[in-house]
Amino acid sequence: MSNYPNMSYCMYQNTKLALQQIIGDLEEVHEEGVTYFEYVDDLSSEERAAMKELENIFEGIQDILKEMRRSKAND
Repeated sequence: MSNYPNMSYCMYQNTKLALQQIIGDLEEVHEEGVTYFEYVDDLSSEERAAMKELENIFEGIQDILKEMRRSKAND
């Protein structure tokens, strides 16, 4: 795990703060009336790619958590 940006004991805390920063930015531009497409068009190509990867990561997190909950329920 040495190539990860967070130490394992604080990865959820650090990631939570980073995600709160993203949510704050999205809420701010949404309140200003910026559309999804306008927002994405204003990002660099690297940030656009990272945003898409992040959406996929969110889906993966939700999937594995649901699977873990189902596994616990079946035991």
